[in-house]
Amino acid sequence: MTKQALMKAVGIVSFLFAAFGGFLKDVAPPPETGAWKWVGLSSFAVLIVFLYVSVLSAGSSSPKVRRTWLIVSACFFVLAVSFGIVYGLALDRLTFWYPPGNATGRYLAGTVLNPRGQTLRPSPEQYSAVVFEFGLDNRDKIWTPDSITHAGHLLCGYYSIFLVSLAACIFCLTEGAMRGLPEA
Repeated sequence: MTKQALMKAVGIVSFLFAAFGGFLKDVAPPPETGAWKWVGLSSFAVLIVFLYVSVLSAGSSSPKVRRTWLIVSACFFVLAVSFGIVYGLALDRLTFWYPPGNATGRYLAGTVLNPRGQTLRPSPEQYSAVVFEFGLDNRDKIWTPDSITHAGHLLCGYYSIFLVSLAACIFCLTEGAMRGLPEA
């Protein structure tokens, strides 16, 4: 049964990234955040937890167990939608496209302006132009270095919760839907 649970979990993760990988990659935090580490660690943690739960609930196919899986799936769906919105708003507020006019990549802004940045008071729409004045490597002349790091941590955290809750929703939904069905 453990092998079947593992194959199901791997299949779900594979489906998620095959079907939505382009979208998930396009909305990922900028590479400078190291998001791949956060997402990788949280994905393994969730995989282990769900395999454990799946093995514990193996053989239980009562309507109550199915309903429980479906309720948990609905909770994860609400969490995924909520964090998808929070993440999208944070991504727009804490990053900017650079260089202005012909952007080639998304980069981190900060959460706290330093004294020079406070005189400029850029809005997120102006970040690219303001950074262009100082140069991409001199973002610390606009935001404090710690706040740039903090912005990256926020984005990685929100993105990880979004991905994990999305995968958990799909996993729980398939567990609930497949309970009680005859095995092939």
